[in-house]
Amino acid sequence: MLLDWKAADFAKFRFITDYYEADDDCCAEVTGVSRGAVLDAELGFDNTRGEDVREVNQNLVTETHDRQWSATLQGDFNLPLDHTLTVVTGFRNWQNTEIREGDFLPRALVGTAELHDQGFVETDQYSAEIRLASDQSQTFTYQVGGFWWHSDNQQQFTRRDITCATTTLPTDPVTGGQPCNVADTVNTLFPTATSNSDVNFNNFAFFGQGTYNVTERLRFTGGVRWTRDIVEFTHIRAPGVNATTGLPATGPGVSGSPAGGTIAAGGNGTNTSTGRTSNNNFSGKAVVQFDLFEDVMLYASYTRGYKGPAFNVFFNHTAPTNSLPINKETSNSYEGGIKSRFFDNRLQVNASGFTSNTMASRRTTSFCSTVPSLPT
Repeated sequence: MLLDWKAADFAKFRFITDYYEADDDCCAEVTGVSRGAVLDAELGFDNTRGEDVREVNQNLVTETHDRQWSATLQGDFNLPLDHTLTVVTGFRNWQNTEIREGDFLPRALVGTAELHDQGFVETDQYSAEIRLASDQSQTFTYQVGGFWWHSDNQQQFTRRDITCATTTLPTDPVTGGQPCNVADTVNTLFPTATSNSDVNFNNFAFFGQGTYNVTERLRFTGGVRWTRDIVEFTHIRAPGVNATTGLPATGPGVSGSPAGGTIAAGGNGTNTSTGRTSNNNFSGKAVVQFDLFEDVMLYASYTRGYKGPAFNVFFNHTAPTNSLPINKETSNSYEGGIKSRFFDNRLQVNASGFTSNTMASRRTTSFCSTVPSLPT
């Protein structure tokens, strides 16, 4: 839904909201290579056809349930000297439930465990931006502003295994598999664990950009942005237990260590892992543009990019290794090219060269492109 309201000659508002809901059980993971004679026989179809496999034989239906809604309110205000003040606020809520088959088989076997997952995540995001823009018809134009963004991400994840080293059931004469007897709680174990995590991001920024029109054909643009990132998390997970007895038990993907890590491994010996990190950064860009002809523009640009720090918080997250922050990244990017339109804008031809060097992750990317297209 979109609503526009002109409150006065100098003030107008726009409100946008949306709602999305989806319940899917469409997408199971397939097995496209041999897993050995017994497991292939358990599947009951030719699973060696790679990407051509379209059959599954699993005892859990994979499901995804999504609910999300958002609302945005924008106000534009005309100020003296033909300046415009814009204020934008937004909120989004996302809830997601995932049910996942992790062993891709119809049952647990001796030596091959059953693994089922269920996770729920809810994310609330808030944002606000205020910017002041000058008269865009002047020789020098600019805009300055500030930005704030907050995200609160809460997750709960449960893994349930069924394992057995021996079984009281007979060997399947067709497949050769030895199925676990789920009624036998002595020889069959049910390792399980649940994690709860809360991750918070706060991002603050101030920015400014200006364009100077040297002539009608030549212009320079420069921009700078100061950013502060604050990231913190709390992750809680106890060691795995046997669901039938509550005694310690481990299985595929079910750890015997708590989220805080063992003291022997440098952890805190508790079920809780926490962390906090922050960083400040200056980034910016410089662009020169020249109109070779009315419909042909040459340009070159330099951009100093930035990606803030983070934490890798997941089900089996264990301190101290996983509680270390992921470092910030910065990049130096250079681009040059031509943009053109011909035949009364019916044909558009663009060509560019681009190179980027990213520090921290040690990645370098370069490519050239030529893109003829039809304007839309």
